[in-house]
Amino acid sequence: MKRLLFGFLCVSYVGLLLCFASCSDVLGTGSEKIVQAEHADLEGGGGVDASSTPEGVLSEKVPFVSKHVPYSSTWYGGAVMYQIFPRSYMDSNGDGVGDLKGIQQRLDHLNTGKSETTSDLKVSGIWLTPIFKSGSYHGYDVQDYKALDPVYGSMADFQALLDDAHKRGIKVILDLVINHSSRNHPWFQDASTSATSAKRDWYVWSDQKLEWEHPFTTGQSPWHALGAWYFYGVFSSSMPDLNLENSQVRDAFKDVIKFWLDKGVDGFRLDAIRYLVAEGKDKQTDSSSTHGVLQDFVAYAQSVKKDVLFVGEAWTTTAEVARYFGQGDEMDLCFHFELVDAVERAFQRNRVTNIRQALGQLLSHYNELNFNAPILSNHDLKRLHPRLGKSWNASKLAATLLMTQPGTPFVYYGDEIGLGNSAEQGDKSKRSPMQWDTSKQAGFSKGLPWGRLSGSQDTVSVETQSKDDSSLLAHYKKLIRLRNGNDTLKYGKLTLLESSEPSVLSYVRSYKGSQILVVLNVSDSSVSASTATWDSSLTSLPSGEQKDLLSGKSVTLNSEGGNTLKLPAIPAYGAILYPF
Repeated sequence: MKRLLFGFLCVSYVGLLLCFASCSDVLGTGSEKIVQAEHADLEGGGGVDASSTPEGVLSEKVPFVSKHVPYSSTWYGGAVMYQIFPRSYMDSNGDGVGDLKGIQQRLDHLNTGKSETTSDLKVSGIWLTPIFKSGSYHGYDVQDYKALDPVYGSMADFQALLDDAHKRGIKVILDLVINHSSRNHPWFQDASTSATSAKRDWYVWSDQKLEWEHPFTTGQSPWHALGAWYFYGVFSSSMPDLNLENSQVRDAFKDVIKFWLDKGVDGFRLDAIRYLVAEGKDKQTDSSSTHGVLQDFVAYAQSVKKDVLFVGEAWTTTAEVARYFGQGDEMDLCFHFELVDAVERAFQRNRVTNIRQALGQLLSHYNELNFNAPILSNHDLKRLHPRLGKSWNASKLAATLLMTQPGTPFVYYGDEIGLGNSAEQGDKSKRSPMQWDTSKQAGFSKGLPWGRLSGSQDTVSVETQSKDDSSLLAHYKKLIRLRNGNDTLKYGKLTLLESSEPSVLSYVRSYKGSQILVVLNVSDSSVSASTATWDSSLTSLPSGEQKDLLSGKSVTLNSEGGNTLKLPAIPAYGAILYPF
C-alpha cells in the first residue's frame, strides 16, 4: 500500500515492508513484457511486444451487476469509437503540430451529423490521447491536469471542438493518467524538497533502494534516486508514481474529473490501471487496493455525470482484465489486447486458432460480453496495415472482424486508409501525421510536420480513397454504417462455431431472435468447400438463399445433415455475413 509504505519508510523500518510481499502475482509467465510504449519514450524509446501476449488461465466468470442501465441504452452501447493522437491529426495554424482547431476542421471526416451524407465514417465518439500540459510530445507525463498544452490551443478551442462534436452526435473522452505525474508537476516539485514537505506523501519514497524487481523490464528497478532518497516510478524516473492511497491525492483527481465533466466531456480512458497501487515487491500489479481506488473514482464521477464512460487500459490476460469490471462498479469497457496479437498471427499463419482462443477467453471470463472494447491497433503498436503485410484485402477482412465483434470497437486514426509506420525511431513511427490528400505534406500542415509522414499518399490518403468505392476507406464506411444500423451486431451475444478449414473463422451473433452468421477466411488462398459445426444453443441451422449483408450478393447455405452446415466457396480474405 503506497501510503502505508511511505509511513514505514519514513521511520526507516524498511524490514516491515516484507510483510506486504506475501501476495503472489496472478499473471502468467511472459505477461510482464507487455508495457505501454509511450512511457518508455523518455527513457530512449521502446515498444510493445505483442507476440508475448499470454492466453490466460481459465477462471470463474466475473459476476455482472449493471452499473447504469442496459448496455443497449447507454450512449456507448454499440458505438464505434475513434482514437486520435492530437499532435498528428490536423495542424490548423501551420506550426507543424496538430491541434484542437485542426481536429474540429476534420470532424466532417468522422461524422457530419447528417444521416444522408456518405463522405464520413459515421463514428459515434472520439478518444483524445493526452492534451494536458506536458513536457513531452506524447503527453503522458502531465504537468497540469487542468491546463491544456499550449501547442494544442486554448480552452476556448477545446470547448469549440467539444460543442461541435456534440452537435454532430460525437461523444468525446479524454485520456487521464492517474498512475503517475510528470517529475516537473508542482506536486512532485513540492514533494521532493524535503521529507516533511506538504505533498511528500503524495508520492512513494524510501530511504534506501529496495530490492524490487521491475514488473515488466528485466534487470531494472522501479526505484529512482533523488538525493539521499528514492522514489517509486514504474514507468520512468521522469514519471513518479502517485500515492493513490492518500485521500488527498484521490480528492485532487476527483477535482480534475469534475473539472472536465463540467465542461461537457463524456468520459475517460484511464491509462495503465494495473499499476495504480503497489502493495509490495511481489504485488506491483493488479492489487486489491487498485480496484478500490477505481471504485472510488467511478462512484464519484457518476455522482457528477450519470452516463460517464470509463475505458480501462489493462494490458494483460483477458482473465485478469475481467476483474476490472468489478461488481459493475469499476470500468465500463476494457480493451481486448489478446485479440491484437491473435489477428496478426492468424494472418501470418493462415490459421484462426489464435483468434478462436482470444474469443474463447472472452466467453470464458466475461459474464457480460459488452464489457469488451475490441481493437486492432493503437498508439503503442506498429501500424495495422503493415502488420498484415500491406495487403488491402487482409486489412479489409481485419476491419470486418473488428466491426462484427461484441462490445464497443475502437479504430486508431489512419487505420481506415491503411496508414503505415514512418521512418521515425521508436514510438513516433506509430504516431505519424494523418494523410488527408496527395500534396507534399499530405494536407496535414502548411508548414513542416512535427514528425515524418509515412508516405505513399498517392494511394494512402483520404482524398484518393474517397474517390474509390473499392478502397479500404470505403470498406470502413460500409462496415460502420452496417453496424450502426444493426442491433444484432451492436448488442448480440457471440457463439463460436467449429470450422473444418483451419483458415476459416465462423461465429454467430444473436439478439432478440435475429441472428447473423459471420464467416471469415484469413488465408491468402480461396477455400472452395468447408463446413461449420452448429452449436446446440442456437436455433435450427440456417439454410436457403439470403443476401450477404456486406456485399449484397446472394449466398446459399445448405445442411449436410445433423448439425453440419455446408458453407459456400470463400475467396482469399473473403467474408460472409449471412442473416437469418
